[in-house]
Amino acid sequence: MNERQVTCVLELARTLNFNQAARNLGMSQPSLSYQIRSFEEEVGFRMFDRTDRKTSLTPGGTDLCDSLRILRVQFKEAVERAQNISRGFSEAINMCLSLRSSMHLLPEIVARFDEEVRDVRLNVSFVYSDALVDMLVRGQQDVVFASASDVEHFRDVRFVPLYTSSIYAVMRSDDPLASRESVSLADLSGRTVIIGGGATRELETVQRRLVTEVPVRTLNATDPDAAMTYVESGRGVVLAPGITNDMRPGFSWVPVDETVDVECGLAVRADDDRESLSRLVSIAMNAYAQAGRNGRHGSERWYGNIH
Repeated sequence: MNERQVTCVLELARTLNFNQAARNLGMSQPSLSYQIRSFEEEVGFRMFDRTDRKTSLTPGGTDLCDSLRILRVQFKEAVERAQNISRGFSEAINMCLSLRSSMHLLPEIVARFDEEVRDVRLNVSFVYSDALVDMLVRGQQDVVFASASDVEHFRDVRFVPLYTSSIYAVMRSDDPLASRESVSLADLSGRTVIIGGGATRELETVQRRLVTEVPVRTLNATDPDAAMTYVESGRGVVLAPGITNDMRPGFSWVPVDETVDVECGLAVRADDDRESLSRLVSIAMNAYAQAGRNGRHGSERWYGNIH
């Protein structure tokens, strides 16, 4: 298979329409069909089910497309990292996060690292996935943002705490509960609560308590963006850790009266003793410690308590 075939497969998987995919790719529909058939012959199974009116992914096609998207991103990042190193850097550190909102101090940390460690390139990428620690262990990343519960079963991973984040009920600003200082699980009785959306183990604990102890309706969401879209459209409220708060207008983040907090920080491989990596971790720890001393985030309830 080649890059052109992969591009054709992923575009058709996105549009599920041969004519639209061909137009988007700047090619004829017969040419697209040829690329798809060639790809299917090479992998040995049908990627797509086709009828006169509908194109859909087969189960195998869905699974392979998911992997192809990740591989294409990883290949692009690998090329960019190699280009950075070739421009005069002695090495690179690859750092990955699922959500930009999880590290509001990241730009400051990157700037300090660039100033203090001039011969090492810090590459930052964002991949929404619950497998970041697996990527770290496999050597695909050097440092990842994680919660303490994400790494507790990995003996070869060292966790560096930066702050704790509380659990919030997220709702539209015009919700009757939006003006409250806090809410209890009982306050959500009779409401529709959106479940999922990138739950941490701590959040899952609170969600289980809610659905077993309080009469609520539930609606599943696959990721934080889907959950927030459902909230904005008036479908319900969602429980979420403060690390997912991207400060979009129109929402109220009201603390939930629970003692469950999410301990957040950086995860690195225990055997990675590079001085440059230690320096990055130290810069991040100092940045959050300084922010806590200065009260930069202490009054912002969405941020939780910084160590």
